[in-house]
Amino acid sequence: LLAFTDDDVLPSPRWVAAIAKAMAESGADFCAGRIRPLWGAPPPAWLSPALHGVLAIPDNGPERLPIRRGLNEHVMPIGANMAVRREVLDRLGGWRPELGKLRHTLRSGEDHEFFLRMLHAGLRGVYEPEAVVAHLVPADRLRRGYFLRWLHDNGLVVAGIERAYPPRVVSLLGVPRYLWREAASDALRMVAAWGPDRAAERFARANRLAWFAGYLRGAWSGAALAAALRPAAPPVRGTRTARVQEPR
Repeated sequence: LLAFTDDDVLPSPRWVAAIAKAMAESGADFCAGRIRPLWGAPPPAWLSPALHGVLAIPDNGPERLPIRRGLNEHVMPIGANMAVRREVLDRLGGWRPELGKLRHTLRSGEDHEFFLRMLHAGLRGVYEPEAVVAHLVPADRLRRGYFLRWLHDNGLVVAGIERAYPPRVVSLLGVPRYLWREAASDALRMVAAWGPDRAAERFARANRLAWFAGYLRGAWSGAALAAALRPAAPPVRGTRTARVQEPR
């Protein structure tokens, strides 16, 4: 097994043991662990759980979950807390450096592309909540502008990735039709979420629209990124775009 984390992450004492146990019991090819925030400053009131993925602190709950194509695809392993079997890398190769951090942007898509590649190959994963790490959230990331920029850039990258790994969904003008529907709903609900007591919901909707704007830009001008990722496997049946969660 190869386990991955980052230099701003503190794994729990039983992190490795929990990963090994989950993968042995489930027979999974890869594992995603639970990520807790280590706040560098008190989180602002507008920061809803729907936006935690931007800070690489998604919490997928207290229960172990299977992951495969068509099941729990929203539970994406990320580099702060994941593991794969060595044979997965031998078979599929590693992460795509061209999807790494790009200077003067918040663009990053290596984890997303690698996850899609594993699903494409028919691999199975497991989410293990006992494999816990704490991820530092710097104070300078707790700004509205950071979230809007990050989600716009993420939408741009996801659109390019999906040009290479197209989901089998109905499209309109080169964009999955359900994304148009969700964007229209977000715009209406953002306007309806008036008043100081609904600031978190309003900002979450604005961020989803920023993501959609980036996706549109990538879908209509992202041929270069898609070409860099080819050759791609056949379309992933039924896969829906992974993005910021629906506000609750």
